[in-house]
Amino acid sequence: MGDAVAPRRLQGGCQALTGDNPTVARVVSDVSGIDKWFDYVVPPSLLPAVHVGCRVRVNLNGRRVGGWVVELGAYGAVGDTSVALDRLAPIVSVSGVGVDAHLVPVARATAAYFAGSLRAVLSSASSPKVKATRVASRVGQHAPQESGFAVDALAHTPVVLNVGPSQSVVALIAEFAALGPVLVVCPTYRMVRLGAAALRRRGLTTAELPEQWDYARAGVDVSIGTRGAVWAPVAPGSTVIIVDEHDEALVEERSPTWNARQVALIRHNLLGDSVVLASPIPSLSAMEAVGSRVLTPSVTDGAAWPEVVIEDLADVGVAGSLLSSALLGAIANPQKTVACVLNVKGGARLVQCKSCKELQRCGTCDGVLSASSQNGVETLYCSMCAEQRGSVCVTCGRTAFSTLKAGVARWCEQIERATGVQAVEVTADSDNPEKLGRVFVGTEALLHRLPAADVVVFLDIDRDLGVPRATAERETLALLSRAARLVGARGSVVVQTRQPHHRVLQALHHHSLNEWMVQDAHRAQMFGMPPFSAMARIKTSHADVLHTVCHQFGSSVAEEADDTYLVRAATHDGLLNLVAELRAQLGTTVRVYVDPPRY
Repeated sequence: MGDAVAPRRLQGGCQALTGDNPTVARVVSDVSGIDKWFDYVVPPSLLPAVHVGCRVRVNLNGRRVGGWVVELGAYGAVGDTSVALDRLAPIVSVSGVGVDAHLVPVARATAAYFAGSLRAVLSSASSPKVKATRVASRVGQHAPQESGFAVDALAHTPVVLNVGPSQSVVALIAEFAALGPVLVVCPTYRMVRLGAAALRRRGLTTAELPEQWDYARAGVDVSIGTRGAVWAPVAPGSTVIIVDEHDEALVEERSPTWNARQVALIRHNLLGDSVVLASPIPSLSAMEAVGSRVLTPSVTDGAAWPEVVIEDLADVGVAGSLLSSALLGAIANPQKTVACVLNVKGGARLVQCKSCKELQRCGTCDGVLSASSQNGVETLYCSMCAEQRGSVCVTCGRTAFSTLKAGVARWCEQIERATGVQAVEVTADSDNPEKLGRVFVGTEALLHRLPAADVVVFLDIDRDLGVPRATAERETLALLSRAARLVGARGSVVVQTRQPHHRVLQALHHHSLNEWMVQDAHRAQMFGMPPFSAMARIKTSHADVLHTVCHQFGSSVAEEADDTYLVRAATHDGLLNLVAELRAQLGTTVRVYVDPPRY
C-alpha cells in the first residue's frame, strides 16, 4: 500500500483549523507511480462533504492533484501520529463521487492480491461520473420465479453454476432478485443489453452499467454490466453473478490485472455477498474456490450445447484444403449465415513447391515469397523488396505450389472460388459486417463482431489446439463456447481438424466435458500449475536479479520473450513476498501481472 507520509505544508497550512482534535484524512493520490498514503487535515467547512472513498483535491509537492480518501478519523486515531499536526496541509476541495465507502476495503484487498497499485484499482472502481445525480430507488415488488434452484439455500455461499452456452441464467437472476439486489457481470456489451431487456420483460428494474451507475447506487432489482460492473455500488450482502466467468474479457488489461471472479470472491469475504460463478467450462480457479459446490441446472430451455460437428480434414479430397463438405454444405444453403474462423491473418505466408518441397525465397533479399492472385493468375512476390517472381519455382522450375499457413484473406478468396458466394473478410475496421453478406471469414474477433449466426465453422482448430501453452485446450474450449453462444441452441458449430480423436473434441462430441474438466484438474495438479501454485508474468530487463530472487524464494522462472518471464511459486503469499523483494531491488523498472489467463 505504501507508507503514510505528510505532504509539505503550504504557507498558512492549518491556521484556519479549529478544535483540539481535528479530523484527519488519509489520501491516495491519483498520480501514476506514487503508491503512498498522505495525511491531510479536513477543514471544518469540508467535514460534511468528506467521507471514505470520495474524490478530493490536495496539494502535493507544490502542485494540486486529485485523490481518494481511504481512511477518516480524529487526529491520533487515524494517520501517522509521529507527524506533528502543524505539518499537515489541509484538503483543498471535494471533487465528487469516487468509490463507495464499503468498497474501499475491497479495493485494498484487490490491490494486495494482484500486487498492484491501489491508485489503479481505485480508478477502476470509481464512479464514471465525478458528480453524482440524485435519483430515487427503483427496487420493485415481484414474485419469485422458478429457476430450478432453491436460491435461498445458496445465499452467502460461493457456488459454480455449470450452465451451457445455449442456456440462459435469466430465470436464476430473477429468482435471486426476489431476495435482494443482484449484480450481474457479463463479458460483452451485447450480453448486457440482451440480458437487461430480458429482465425488464420479467418486470424487474435494471441499471445498465456504467451509464446508470447512479441508479445502481440508489437501488434497483438488477445492476448489470461488463467487467468494471463488479465495482458497482450495490449494497453489501447482495448477490453477485459472474456470467462466463472463464472469459478473458473479464480480466483487466491494465496493471494490476484483476479479474471479476476474484473481485467477486473478495466481496464475498469482506461484505458477505453471495457469489454465483456461471460458466459452461468453469475455470480451475473457480472450482478450487468453491470446493464441491458445483451445480448443474435441472430445468433447461433446451440443449446445453448446440450441435457440434467434428469434420476430419483427412477426408477432404484436395491435400491442404480446408473446404470440407460440411463447410460447403452450410454455405450452399441460402437461408444460413455462416461464420468461418481461422486464427491466421492475411494471405499466404509460406509457399512450398510440390515437387522439390523447397520454400520459395526471393533471389534479391532472401525474403520469403508469398502467393498473390492478380486477375485470376497466381504469382509469387516478395513483400520486403516488392519484386514479382512470376509463378515458377526458383529452385527446380516447376509451377505447382502448396500454400502453408494460409490466412484469412487467402481462404476468403478460396471460398468464393469454390462456392460462387461472396465471402466477407471481417477485420477490426469492419463496420456492421452483417449487412454486407451472409458468409464471413475472420479470426476469433469475428465471434465478437457478428450479432448472430446459424453456423460457425472453425476452418482449422488444430492451430488453436497446437499453441505451445498449457492453457491451449481451455482457450480452444472458450472459443467453441463463444461460437456456441453465437449460434444458439438451434444452430451448429463445425470443427475441422486433422486429429478428430483429440480429447477436447471427443469430450464435446460425447457430451462429457465434466469428465474432461476432472482430468484437466488432475493434469494441472500433477504439473504444479495454477490454482495448485501461484503464477505471475514479470517483465524486467534485469534477468540476473530476477533469477537470483526466484532462487532465493525457491520459485521457478521460465523465459518467454522480450524480457518477459513466467514465475511460479508454491503459494500466493510466497509469490507476493517474491514480488515485494524484486520491487525492493528494482523499483518501478519491473512490471508484474499476477494470475495471467494464458501461460
